[in-house]
Amino acid sequence: MKLIGIGIGAAESLSLGAWEQMRAAGQLVLQTGRIPLADWLREQGICFETLDAFYEQAEDFEELVTLALAHLRKMSDAALCLMGELSQHKLAAALAAEGLVEEILPGMGFGEAALALCAGACSPGAVLCCPASEFEQSGFTGDSGLVLTELDNPYLAAELFSALSRFYPADAPCHLVHMGRRVDLPLRDFPSFPDFDYSTALVLDKPVFEQKACYDFSDLLAVIARLRAPDGCPWDREQTHESLRTCLIEECYEVLEAIDAGDEFALADELGDVLLQVVMHAAIAGEHGQFDALDVADGICRKMIRRHPHIFGDTAVKDSGEVMKNWEAIKRQEKAQKSLAQSLADVPAGMPALIRAQKIQKKAAQIGFDWENYEGALEKVREEIEELCAALAGAGDAQEEAGDLLFSAVNLLRKLGIEAEPALLAACRKFADRMAKMESLAKEQGQDLAKMPLTEQDALWNQTKKCKKS
Repeated sequence: MKLIGIGIGAAESLSLGAWEQMRAAGQLVLQTGRIPLADWLREQGICFETLDAFYEQAEDFEELVTLALAHLRKMSDAALCLMGELSQHKLAAALAAEGLVEEILPGMGFGEAALALCAGACSPGAVLCCPASEFEQSGFTGDSGLVLTELDNPYLAAELFSALSRFYPADAPCHLVHMGRRVDLPLRDFPSFPDFDYSTALVLDKPVFEQKACYDFSDLLAVIARLRAPDGCPWDREQTHESLRTCLIEECYEVLEAIDAGDEFALADELGDVLLQVVMHAAIAGEHGQFDALDVADGICRKMIRRHPHIFGDTAVKDSGEVMKNWEAIKRQEKAQKSLAQSLADVPAGMPALIRAQKIQKKAAQIGFDWENYEGALEKVREEIEELCAALAGAGDAQEEAGDLLFSAVNLLRKLGIEAEPALLAACRKFADRMAKMESLAKEQGQDLAKMPLTEQDALWNQTKKCKKS
């Protein structure tokens, strides 16, 4: 018996050698007569029989093979035409195991045949071909066309649609190939196709980058690379580490504002802007052969692993306090810091003063230089107030004493577990809100707040405080 591969069952995927063997066969058997190839053979006047009756009788594929084998044993001189990869076909394997196969003419696999049937509907270029059930593990990134085979049930189709939605919009054109025929439809409609079986394949063109349904980190790298290319955006190409310095600071503050506002959508948006700054700096460095975004990701992963030995090692910790103690110890070791002075000098001078003060105080506290409780810190604030008063009276430097007062106030907040920067920002917002309310109350009284005497302004201030409390 000769085995002839007929791909997906379309005449277009039939090789010349296969056609000659089929035409010369004394007995020709097709796997099924429900394919375009069967109609074409009838037009050519070629007689054949099919295995369709066994498909109808069998409860499963194992029974089908048993029934078909019993029939084909009587047809040792026949040419049997099977769809798909003959090396993976169970019926072909069963015939070979019984020694009934004399010659094999391999044909196209389902993926190759489906792609051939969709020629012209897909752009030329690289194509990823794999079973539909393995798509999630395929590593598809959207950089190529896609052929998914063995789409044999609607449940798999529904799962596949969800996975593909990361790369394609719902109205993206797709092509279902089933029993040698192509059906063109939008992606959203393919899961409702009524006749999925082992021969069904889904063919999709390479995603249009500007129309992707969902972008990931690799896409962001591609966007920045395009913007920084010689024919890219003039503004983006002009940027340097120095020119972007202020942008990074501004974006960080906008993140803080979104956090303070409790706006999760704004937070996601602003975090994206910060990520953009990171990728831009990495792209600039990469252009100079220094490092790239993958180096940045590699570095932070290694740092987090090193500094969490209680997670990625066998170090035991009691609480978050010990975690931070270990963190600082590992950090000092990494930076070869052998003294407190080196550790304090490592705190960036460009930090906002309140944050820098609190960070310096925390480092000092780690070696035991700290008040036992907040009362000591509170008493120090009182002492600094007295020294500032003395300086204002001429016994000292008022600016120096004012700085000491602020530093001691930050220390008090630290002992109380309060972050100084957000606390002061909240006070600023509260002050601005009350001033706006005062101005509104003044207008209601037909007055200009700026022209009111201080006593009346103070009365409005107290009124706004009462309104807030009520």
